Amino acid sequence: NDAYTAHMKNSASMQARITDLQQRYDALRAERKFRGASLVNDTLRIEQEKLRGLTTAFLDCNDNLIKAYTYCSNIEMRDANLRETRSLYADLSEKAKASQYGRIIKERIARLAKTEGGAKAPDFTLPDTQGDMVTMSEVKAKIKIVDFWASWCGPCKSEMPDFNEAYLAQGEEIQFLMVNMTDGARETLDIAKGFVADAGYSFPVLYDVNQEAAMTYGNGFAAMSRGLHRFVRPDRLSAGRQSHRP
Repeated sequence: NDAYTAHMKNSASMQARITDLQQRYDALRAERKFRGASLVNDTLRIEQEKLRGLTTAFLDCNDNLIKAYTYCSNIEMRDANLRETRSLYADLSEKAKASQYGRIIKERIARLAKTEGGAKAPDFTLPDTQGDMVTMSEVKAKIKIVDFWASWCGPCKSEMPDFNEAYLAQGEEIQFLMVNMTDGARETLDIAKGFVADAGYSFPVLYDVNQEAAMTYGNGFAAMSRGLHRFVRPDRLSAGRQSHRP
């Protein structure tokens, strides 16, 4: 699509200028040249508003597959929550909603709605380290914490010692279900089991070899750069928290 190509080229040029202005602003602030920084910041805001206006105008004129694709990409990149995803989906035309990317956004809304605070916790059954199948709803505990992790995920690894300490101290009151994102490529059973064994962790680990639990809980590898935890009390999601980027 020539119009889309031209728009992306123009947007990239404007984004490069915005990045340059941001760097100049940060440098002036670091040098405590506040007057100059203020002037650069004024220009920065103008350029940002121009880019937003350009993007909005383009999408309004192309409320179809292009708009659905753009929204879908932004949702995945930002790992948008349920409210944000619903808002963007509502802004699409019926034609855009019916497109491939519109359907992807709709499916994401359905997944996220299942794990919204107060919703009944979706069940799953996964193998543990010994290969025995464990069903989340059958685990006896007042509170269950479902944590999705991978050995390559920095924030995940940094939190694991705390999880292990909490498990050892409160294992009877709170049950930890440490769900490994075992995709078979970047994260294999051998890699995951070796990581747990080397670290000496005691908490129970489950292996999501088909990514079924992750998809059910609205989690994917895009979110793994942040880490994802779900709190179940006893069969409803009472809260959800995503840790911040390092």
